[in-house]
Amino acid sequence: MQIPQTFAAGEPEEITIGPTAIPALRIAPATAADGPLPCLLLQHGYGADKYDLLPIAEVTAGLGFVTILPDAWGHGTRYDPLGQNFTNAFSANYFVDVVRHVVDDLAVISEALRGDPAIDVARVFLGGFSLGGMTAIIATERDPAVAGVVAIAGGVGPASLEAALGMAQVDEAHREWVEANDMGAQANAAKLSPRPVLLMHGRRDDRLPVAGTVRLYEAAKAAYADFPHRLHMQLYDATHEISMPMLGDAVSWLMEQR
Repeated sequence: MQIPQTFAAGEPEEITIGPTAIPALRIAPATAADGPLPCLLLQHGYGADKYDLLPIAEVTAGLGFVTILPDAWGHGTRYDPLGQNFTNAFSANYFVDVVRHVVDDLAVISEALRGDPAIDVARVFLGGFSLGGMTAIIATERDPAVAGVVAIAGGVGPASLEAALGMAQVDEAHREWVEANDMGAQANAAKLSPRPVLLMHGRRDDRLPVAGTVRLYEAAKAAYADFPHRLHMQLYDATHEISMPMLGDAVSWLMEQR
């Protein structure tokens, strides 16, 4: 697949963001551009780290986006090998805790990025895969200043979070949070409107069922009745992965937003 590159991507820079010094990679176009640039805050999946999506960030930087790749809470350089972590906490409660922390982190990072003079404050987009996709959606629902969201395997229903990846059921306190932040609840999904949204999912996803993305899309449709061209759902012959067709469609969508 040939992906159009407007700019040469610069070298990844290790940075920290916000009062808690969230570690991240920043990759921007290497060549100069007039005026502030759009920004894509791209969150990796569960059990990965900020380098996992670096090849995609190099593509998006080539499209003209300042791209930020943060380490999720409990991941990458924030991983605690001596404490509870994703390798030893086989608990849906822990998974929901990670989701909650990452959603909060994305809010902190988004706010900090709007203070960067190289970034256009009106064009800060969120995106991600799996854990990153679901947290990007929730963070976008919460923050009306986010310009739009692209999520791969991120439209997850409550059942997926309450017994994440086959883990034991969450306790009552965690279930209450999951229900309050149900992405497929019409009241929550409507908060995405009128911003551009791209939902992508593999039909054969064996980790996070595609039904969650379909449910989110259907819940959001009423709020997009006046501008249906801003709400897109693309399903693919894929499992729990970022396939080349997905990447191509995401690139096309981002080019429309810049």
